[in-house]
Amino acid sequence: MRATIRSRGLAVRALPVLAAVLLSATICAAEPEAVRYAILVGNDVGLPVRPALRYAASDARKMRNVLLRVGGFEEKDISLLEGGSASDLDAALDSAKRHFAAASGRPALLLFYFSGHSDGAALELGGDRVLFAELRRRVDDSGATLRLAFIDACLSGQMIGVRGATLEPAFEIDETGGLGAEGTVVVSSTSATEMAQESAELGGGVFTHHLVSGLYGAADQDGDLKVSLRELYRHAYGRTLGATARTLTGPQHPAYGFALEGKGDVVLSQVTGRAGRLRFPAGLPGSYFVLSGTDVLAQVEQGGERDRSLCLPAGDYVLVRRLGDGLAQARVALSDGDSRALQEDDFSPTTLTLAERRGGEERRPNGVVGYYALSGWFMPEMGAFHGGGLLVRRQISVLDLQLRAGYGYGSVNDRGFSYDLGVLDLAALVLLRIPIYRLDLLAGPVLGLSRFDQRSAVSGRWVAWSGVPGLQVAADIHLWKDLSLYLSWELDVMVFERDAALGAQPAPRAALGVGYAF
Repeated sequence: MRATIRSRGLAVRALPVLAAVLLSATICAAEPEAVRYAILVGNDVGLPVRPALRYAASDARKMRNVLLRVGGFEEKDISLLEGGSASDLDAALDSAKRHFAAASGRPALLLFYFSGHSDGAALELGGDRVLFAELRRRVDDSGATLRLAFIDACLSGQMIGVRGATLEPAFEIDETGGLGAEGTVVVSSTSATEMAQESAELGGGVFTHHLVSGLYGAADQDGDLKVSLRELYRHAYGRTLGATARTLTGPQHPAYGFALEGKGDVVLSQVTGRAGRLRFPAGLPGSYFVLSGTDVLAQVEQGGERDRSLCLPAGDYVLVRRLGDGLAQARVALSDGDSRALQEDDFSPTTLTLAERRGGEERRPNGVVGYYALSGWFMPEMGAFHGGGLLVRRQISVLDLQLRAGYGYGSVNDRGFSYDLGVLDLAALVLLRIPIYRLDLLAGPVLGLSRFDQRSAVSGRWVAWSGVPGLQVAADIHLWKDLSLYLSWELDVMVFERDAALGAQPAPRAALGVGYAF
C-alpha cells in the first residue's frame, strides 16, 4: 500500500566504500570495473482492495533515467518492469543471476528498486504477492557480491529485519577506510508501521523524488562533488520527513538496514564528468525544482550556506524557484562538460505551478454533491416521498465528513383526509472511505434532525420535529477530473411524537447525486 499526497532510522558501523563497485562508484564518471545489474520495478496496481497509484511506474522510469544519464549504466544493465507480475520479477532475477555468472570472479553489484504497494509482509504486483523473505533470498542468492535495495512502499521498513539485516540508530556511519565488501543494504521509504506517500506537485513518490534528486547531486553536503550513501540517506530522510510532516497521513521516516562485511562509507556518485553541471550559488536562496519536459527531475534546497550543484545530462531545462510565497522561472541549456552558475537575472516572476505543468492532480479533498432522494416515510399511507438537496464534503485521511441539507414535498390522501407535507432535513455524516481504483466505498453513521410541515384545508397547519439517527452506505464513482456520481442507500429511524406518544419508525432512503471536488 502507498498512501496519497509516499519512516527510516540509520546507523552503520561497518559499511564498505563501494567507489569502484556501486554505480560505477560515480555518477557522471567513467565506465566502472565492476559488473552491474539493476532491476527497477514500478507497479501502480496492487491487490484489488487497493486504490491504483499514480506515479509508481514513472518513479521506476526516473530511477532508470538517472542510472542511464549520469550513472554509467547501459541499457543492457537494466531490467525495467512497469506493471508486470511475480513471474516477470522472477524472470528478471534469473537474468541478473545469469549476468553475474557470466562474469565470475569480478566484483558485482545488484541494484534493486521497487515502487508500489506493500502490505508489510510482501510487495504487491497486480494481484500477485512477493514475500519480503523470498525476495531477500532471491536477491542474496543472485551471485552479486554487493546488493543494494531501495523500497518505496507502505510498511516497507518491515523488510529490513528479514534475513539478518541490522537496523541501527540514525546517521552513525563509520567512515574508516576499506574498499572490499560483500553483503546487502536495504533502504526503505517508511518505517515498519508507516504509509508511503506520493505527491501531485512532485509528480511521484516523495521518497523517490528526493532519492533521485540526491543522486543528481542535491545530496552532496560537504561540497566534495561526491554523493555517499550516508549523504544520500540523510538527504532523502530529511527531505521526505520535512515534506510529509504536515500531511494528513502523517510524517514518513525512511529506514536503513545492512548485513555487510567491510568498512567505510558507500560512495554512490560524483558530480563531475561528461555531463553538464548546474550550480546554485549560496547567494541565491530558495527551493528549486528542475523540470525536464513535464517531469520534475530534481529538487535543490539552497539555504545560503554554500554553493550546491547538480550533475545533469545535456539538454534544455525549466527551473521553478520558490522563495517565500513567490514563484520565478528560468530556462537553462546545458551541454556536455558545461558548468553553469545561476544568476538572479535568469529568473522572471511566474504564476506557473508544478501541478499545472504535469496535469492531473490528486483528487481534491473538498466537495459538494447535489442529489435527488426517494424515501419511504414513517407512515404507510404516505408511500414514496421525493426530495432533493445539497451536501458538502471534506475528506480527512480515511474519513469522509459530510453536512447535508435537503427538502422534500408531497401530497397525501389518508382515507379521505388530504394534506400537503413538506420535510426539511439537516444531517451530519461520518463515513469510512475505502478507495478502490476510481470508486470510493463509504459507510458510517448519520445523525439528523427533520422538520415536518403539514398543511390541510380542514385542520390547517401542523409543525413537528424529529430526531433522525441512521446508517448510510454509499459509492462515489469518479467520472472525469473532479466530477463524480454519488449513490447512497440509508436506513433512518424517525423518532417523533404522534398521538401524544413518543415512537420510532424506520424509514429507508435512496439517493442519486452528482458531485464536484474542489
